[in-house]
Amino acid sequence: MKPMNPQQHFLKLLKYSNELKKKNKSLKNEDPEVFDVFLDFLVRIERNLHYLEKQEYINLAKDFLDDQITADDFSYSFMAIYGGIGQKLGQMKRAESVELANFLEPSRPELGDLLARIYGSCDSFSLDPEIAMSDEKELKDCAQILLLKLQEE
Repeated sequence: MKPMNPQQHFLKLLKYSNELKKKNKSLKNEDPEVFDVFLDFLVRIERNLHYLEKQEYINLAKDFLDDQITADDFSYSFMAIYGGIGQKLGQMKRAESVELANFLEPSRPELGDLLARIYGSCDSFSLDPEIAMSDEKELKDCAQILLLKLQEE
């Protein structure tokens, strides 16, 4: 029997995870080691889905840095793009989309952490200085770093 390639392995785990969910069970509880492998696959796929939206992130950062949009608009739009990718991944997982396996090869793995940090800054931004944990300057710094990272190839 020949060994499975990563795409086949992922699809098998996806199917198994969904079968467990139908029985109100979770892969994490049923088999933590297998869950860790599955989670690693999902993290890689999600990072690559974010990378597919590279141009949207670049345009958003440029608009903000050029003062075409406000910090509030940047924050809201960034979180919408980021969250939309998470929703798309969730839908594809439920549908057991074989297309997900195409996103296993890493394109820019370091972007995942950067995007998560920027999401945190956007999430803690508020126009009300009493409750804001990040400010416009911090968001401008985030946009600048994002632009630099996404434009380097």
